[in-house]
Amino acid sequence: MKSAISLILLFIVTTALAQPAEKTDEIRGVWIVRHNMASEKSIDKLIKIAEEMQFTDLFVQIRGRGDAYYNSSIEPKAEGLATDFDPLAYLLTNVADKPFRIHVWLNALYFWSAEKLPDSPDHVFHTKPEWIVQPYHYDSTASDPLKKNLRNTEGLYHSPVNDGVKTYLLSVIKDVLTNYDVDGLHLDYIRYPGREYGFNEDARERFKNKHFIDPLSLKKNPEAFIDNHGQTGYELHYSRWASFLRDELALIVKDISNYMRREHPGVKLSAAVKPELKKAHWEFFQDWDRWVNAGWMDFAVAMNYTPSTATFLRRSREMMNAVNNNRLIMGVSLYNQSAEAAMQKVKQFRELSTAGFTLFSYDTILENASIKQLFYRAALQPVVK
Repeated sequence: MKSAISLILLFIVTTALAQPAEKTDEIRGVWIVRHNMASEKSIDKLIKIAEEMQFTDLFVQIRGRGDAYYNSSIEPKAEGLATDFDPLAYLLTNVADKPFRIHVWLNALYFWSAEKLPDSPDHVFHTKPEWIVQPYHYDSTASDPLKKNLRNTEGLYHSPVNDGVKTYLLSVIKDVLTNYDVDGLHLDYIRYPGREYGFNEDARERFKNKHFIDPLSLKKNPEAFIDNHGQTGYELHYSRWASFLRDELALIVKDISNYMRREHPGVKLSAAVKPELKKAHWEFFQDWDRWVNAGWMDFAVAMNYTPSTATFLRRSREMMNAVNNNRLIMGVSLYNQSAEAAMQKVKQFRELSTAGFTLFSYDTILENASIKQLFYRAALQPVVK
């Protein structure tokens, strides 16, 4: 009997998912990591699943590690990808008659993660090693470029302070938006790796010329700095250093926004951002609420990847107090909690009335079939308030 009831319920949910969704401005998104773009077969599959689940917005990764899942005139094709295959073009051709908005997802400042060097001599790692953001404990004497203490736990980043980095990233974006008709540009890793980073020579010189203090002294020997300038002096100069780093990063976002408003006014600009504002500002120097409130960015997509419901809702409300709710999309994780818990967060968040949500990531949907069954009630039913 239980088996028969389960089959009936599965039929009801499957039938409901197959029906066209009621027209809505609410964003129901999913992040699709780049390896799902490696072949025609995998792209066909993701389109089919996205259509079944009635997603409205697909955030599709096309730049992961300073490489391209599209035909780039600037960067090499991703390693292992067939040189004659253009994944982005194939995707766009095959969703032309589908109700999706396609956001191209680029890892902005993060550009390498592997323990080996990139194969292509044209990779930016090889052509511009001086652009790599340096920590305060940078070891310039190491012969192996991957052992200069440049990596954090994630990998290598470029310095947002470097003018060449700013120009290069904008050129990559121009290349994509000029050649592909997409609905949105989505920036990830548009931040510093952490508070230990940002101490490149050009950044230190620029700060020193303005404030007459080498910021490296704030990090390398804070006790001596406090002895010379007092605790208040230390806090004042560290605050200035943090503001300097935030302002340099904000310039990148502003320049990208200005270019897009001028040349591609219909394309939406969004970024994956840290969900704790204080931590975002002071650890990653990412004042994304400023980017939204200044009108540079259409959406902030908050990576609210906590399994705790209380923490998830607290963060959500704090972010909603900081920015216009219509410009906030909430990212919900699937990989670190049960499908039931994730879908409950989707349901609760929808009741708070913002632009929508997006799931991280499509990979877990492939692995866990129960997500599809739970998605209907959580994401496709009218919100009851």
